[in-house]
Amino acid sequence: YAHGSRYERMLDNAATTFTKFTGLTYWNDTMKGIVSVMTQNRILRNSTIGDYAKLDPYEKAYMGYLGIDDQMAMRIARQYEAHGATDGTAMVANTQLWDDVVAKRAYAAALSKDVDRTIVTKGVADQPLWTRTNWGRIIMQFKSFALASHQRTLIAGLQERPHRFAEMIV
Repeated sequence: YAHGSRYERMLDNAATTFTKFTGLTYWNDTMKGIVSVMTQNRILRNSTIGDYAKLDPYEKAYMGYLGIDDQMAMRIARQYEAHGATDGTAMVANTQLWDDVVAKRAYAAALSKDVDRTIVTKGVADQPLWTRTNWGRIIMQFKSFALASHQRTLIAGLQERPHRFAEMIV
């Protein structure tokens, strides 16, 4: 019931195994963990500011990009105040305790969107279809990341402030 010829399956297994040996998966997981803490702090800090109208215009634009408006920010702030905690300087949301399902979903989607943009994670539309074939995967093994990072970092970064763009490049 295997798909493709033996040679095609061997190429598929070689590409998958080689990716594991490079350590990129472990590196990405570590970096996503760090970025998720930073993003969580930023979203929660912006949400709990008290008066959303006084929020910096760039931070409002950032929250809008993530799909969080003033009403959703208030809902997230209420959930954080009820269930969240502060561990040193890190704000911990404790979303498993939240009872507002819509706020929980919006917060999780915003966090995921920003982490996947900051630590580039390839999406469906980030590379041409031919790079998904066995030969395409072998040829574009490391170049597919360049295609995805162009879409995710450069285009999105040009809409940010210069220092935020420099952070994304680094």
